Amino acid sequence: MGLFLANARLPRDSSTMQFHYLSYPITESMPVYGGCVELELTPINVIDKGDSCNTWRFCLENHWGTHVDGPNHFFTNGQKIIDYPADFWRFKKPEIVQIEAKPGQIITLDMLSLSLQG
Repeated sequence: MGLFLANARLPRDSSTMQFHYLSYPITESMPVYGGCVELELTPINVIDKGDSCNTWRFCLENHWGTHVDGPNHFFTNGQKIIDYPADFWRFKKPEIVQIEAKPGQIITLDMLSLSLQG
């Protein structure tokens, strides 16, 4: 399994933009950290029952799949993800880095450094 960190400079012409998917699809078998609670999928509206559309409620912990931990995850008074403006998450000079890792393997700073030296 590889980890891809994307930071691709986007051209002004949106017809030539390239996007790199950075996460896993949300499934019951997606990678999770530690002993996270099982994914809960609950149908809310069902076309076959006469509703106008199908909708779902899903409940999962913040350590499912690819995610970002804000400072509040580790510090009581730290900023939460919702405290950051949307533009904070827009990369200015991104890089794409591929690191080969086994399932459950922690990617270290040394592994990232070696990948960048490439």
